Amino acid sequence: MTKINLLETAIKIYQPISLKNSINIIRFVLLARKYKLEINRFVLRLNNLAIPVTSEMIGASAWPYIHNGWDVKKKLNTIASHYEILAKENPMLTRISTSSSFQVCNLDHLSNGLVIRIDYPKWFIREGELSINIFKNDLRVVTIAFTLGEYQGKTVAYIGVVQGIHSGIPGNESLEIFRSLTKEFHGLRPKSLLVEVLKVVTKRLGVQKLLGVKDQNRHHRHKYFGFDENTKFLKNYNIFWEEHGGILIDDIGMFQIPMAPAIRDVSKIASKKRSQYHKRNTIIESLEGLIKLS
Repeated sequence: MTKINLLETAIKIYQPISLKNSINIIRFVLLARKYKLEINRFVLRLNNLAIPVTSEMIGASAWPYIHNGWDVKKKLNTIASHYEILAKENPMLTRISTSSSFQVCNLDHLSNGLVIRIDYPKWFIREGELSINIFKNDLRVVTIAFTLGEYQGKTVAYIGVVQGIHSGIPGNESLEIFRSLTKEFHGLRPKSLLVEVLKVVTKRLGVQKLLGVKDQNRHHRHKYFGFDENTKFLKNYNIFWEEHGGILIDDIGMFQIPMAPAIRDVSKIASKKRSQYHKRNTIIESLEGLIKLS
């Protein structure tokens, strides 16, 4: 089994070296030693899959991951289960790293330069082991980060984040991009389209349930980030999940989102909007044939 040097791991995580990060390094090492047995078991499981153990993976023993109430055992077990499931269902996806990506499908027929990609951006490492994204040319328009796992004997995908365009793009410009895409998608919002893509992708990975983190349990609401972090959220995940048919499972702090495609019965839609909803349905139904995972 590959040995993990906790001090070296901590130094890689907490850069650059400063007084604050030196304190973080000491705290990390002390905490990680407390969970040495869990970490060793985690490392063994990944070694058995021939998957490199990264500093960020071990970092989950110290920081919150997806859900602010998960303990160290739950976090490490979920990450290990993710790679075990992927190794069985689609080994190629286990090789995606912070410096690589995989194109799932081309949606250029809907909007020029539009593609769906799976990657593992470093800024979402605490919210999921994989991220699925809508890109417009080189701009990351929407991201959903998720990790595969198990719940009540079923394979699930835990969704840790739904993120729009980064703050480096002015708000009015971001809004115009979303409006333009929504119009090209015949009223289907980009985030809603990505949810439909996620359903197809995760279903092919053996997922039986989609679980989106409850807003109050988002990882950023953990004391690890300080109490001011709770005031920074403009979007409430609970509303988003409910809009997509999510049902709250309160005891685990997750919403279960239906796996079935969100196809509307056009006969129940006002006649003046039926054409639009028929086109939306066509987009959603086409995803099954467009998405490629190999």
